Amino acid sequence: MGKRYSLPGKERDAVIERIRKTLEERGVVFAVVFGGALDKAAFHGIDVGVYAGFEADSVSFALYAEELSAKLTRVAGIPVDVVILNHAPMWLRYRALKGVVIVDRDPVLRVSLKLAAIDNILLKARRWEETRQLD
Repeated sequence: MGKRYSLPGKERDAVIERIRKTLEERGVVFAVVFGGALDKAAFHGIDVGVYAGFEADSVSFALYAEELSAKLTRVAGIPVDVVILNHAPMWLRYRALKGVVIVDRDPVLRVSLKLAAIDNILLKARRWEETRQLD
């Protein structure tokens, strides 16, 4: 499964701050840290959701995520997985947007995307419940 990392609270905060500064310099619209690095004693890496300040196709976003991941891994000293939220599936947006906001140049956009993701999850839950009642 891979190497596990453990960082005491202050060290973890310092790593996240280095990630935040790097992302601010890169001009991302908003960024969130999510996943096990926030609440688990041991984790495989830091998950970061980024909303890019440009439009691109899926391949370009994948390349951007890889490049950003490599840069942030060097800055953090531990693996950083980057998810580009611009075209991410709703379930992944929802999961990421529940995390800790570290860059927020457009809070209205961020909250709008979070609400859309929540609405999507609730709609799927209602549909699932309706199909269960038909059985």
